[in-house]
Amino acid sequence: MKTWSRWIPLNFIRRSLIKIVLILIKERQD
Repeated sequence: MKTWSRWIPLNFIRRSLIKIVLILIKERQD
């Protein structure tokens, strides 16, 4: 299952990107 070892980092990057986008949206609303 080498594909999983590649998938985990991608999932982590995706989460961090979503968090950054949410923060940017919040700052824009303020």
